[in-house]
Amino acid sequence: MRRFSYPYPSDNLKYSYADFRRYCIENMMRCFDKIPSKFIKIFASDFDCSTSTIYSIIKHIKIYNEFGIVILPPTLALKKQTAIRDKFTCQYCGIVNPKHSEIDHVIPPISGGVSKSYNLVFSCRPCNREKWSSIKIPDNFQILFLENPEWAAKIKFLHQKQENIKITLILQQSYDEHIRNKNIAYIHSNYRRIKS
Repeated sequence: MRRFSYPYPSDNLKYSYADFRRYCIENMMRCFDKIPSKFIKIFASDFDCSTSTIYSIIKHIKIYNEFGIVILPPTLALKKQTAIRDKFTCQYCGIVNPKHSEIDHVIPPISGGVSKSYNLVFSCRPCNREKWSSIKIPDNFQILFLENPEWAAKIKFLHQKQENIKITLILQQSYDEHIRNKNIAYIHSNYRRIKS
């Protein structure tokens, strides 16, 4: 008989046993900064696994962003659903069934992105590595917009902000280069005048 009652997720996804176990541990992590060891033992007996399995799950799902919010990697069911929705096509370059593929966060976890379907896209590994922690608008943006208009607006806002920062840096670099060239020209003209 189980000692805790585990609420089933409200999403209409079909969770596997491992996903459900991780979902329950995540909810417990929201309640405690550090889960007491007696609860770990109860979890282990309730889910018919060892305590080391529970500790390894906690270790893998404890990813904190700068706000201290628990950001979970997407579940296997969510990854599969995202890949099917995106028709196994990279949403950045358009390659179908790439050799190495990944599920990418449009807004990365470090910028407050969550592992929800409206923030996940199917991507090839080179595009994901190139994007890294920046924000790119994927090809299926209209679908994401229909799923969550507020989040899609945030994606557009952060992308525009990022582009403005890039433009500012380019202008700053060109201005610095202009000043440096002007100083070099000034030094050369003075050197010629002194020499003659």
